[in-house]
Amino acid sequence: MSESAIERAQKLLPGEGVSFEAVLKALVTEATEDAEVPKAPKAIELSDEAHHALQVLPAVFGSVQPTSARMLTEEEQRRIGEEALVLDALASDLKARREAISEAIRNHFDQAAITSGRITPDTPQDKHGHYVLSALKRPERLPIPGTNRAWSSEYRSGRVTVSVDELFRLYEEGEIDRATFLAFTKEVRVLDEDKAFKAVRKQPSLLGVLAKITKRGLPGSSLTIRKI
Repeated sequence: MSESAIERAQKLLPGEGVSFEAVLKALVTEATEDAEVPKAPKAIELSDEAHHALQVLPAVFGSVQPTSARMLTEEEQRRIGEEALVLDALASDLKARREAISEAIRNHFDQAAITSGRITPDTPQDKHGHYVLSALKRPERLPIPGTNRAWSSEYRSGRVTVSVDELFRLYEEGEIDRATFLAFTKEVRVLDEDKAFKAVRKQPSLLGVLAKITKRGLPGSSLTIRKI
C-alpha cells in the first residue's frame, strides 16, 4: 500500500460526516480482483414448447385480470392456467437470450474501442473482462439503427468492502498483533441452540425462558404448476 494512499485517508479522518466507505476508497483506489476473459455469448435456441408458447402468447396474455379478491370461474381457471404455462415456457429462454444479447453488445464495445486505438494498458476492465469505456456521468453510447434508442454503457464504481478472512489471515500469520486484531473486531454474543438445548435438558425449569423467546411464523404455501 503506498504511503500517499495512507496520507490521503488520514486527511479524511478528522472531517465531520466522513464515512468509513470514504476512508476505504481513499486507501484502495485500484481494483483488487482479477478480470475474466470475455467470451462469445451463449447460443440460445427456443425449444419446441417455447416456439408454440410464443405463437399463442398474444391470444392468452392478460386474458383474466380480476379487479377484486374473488373466486375464479372454471373458464377463468382454464384461461389463466393456460397463460401461466405459456409464460413459464418462455421465461427462461427469454431471460437467457436477453443476457446473450447484452454480452454481444459488450463485446462490440470492446472490439470497437480496440479497433479505434482507444485501449491502453491503463484502461480498466470489469470482472467479466470488458473494458470500462465510460466515465462518471459520461456514458458510452451505441445507437440502435432505425430507432430513437441507443445502448448506454454507464459507469459504476467498484464497491469497497473489508475482508474478515483477510484480517484473520493477517493475525494468524503474525502480520498484526492481538491488540490490532481486537481493535478491528468485537465479541458478538449469539444464540447457540445446541447450548440452549443442553441447558434445558440439564435444568428443565429453563423451559419457561425458552418458551418466551421461541416464535413461530405464520403458515405459508408455495404455488407452482405440476403434472397430475
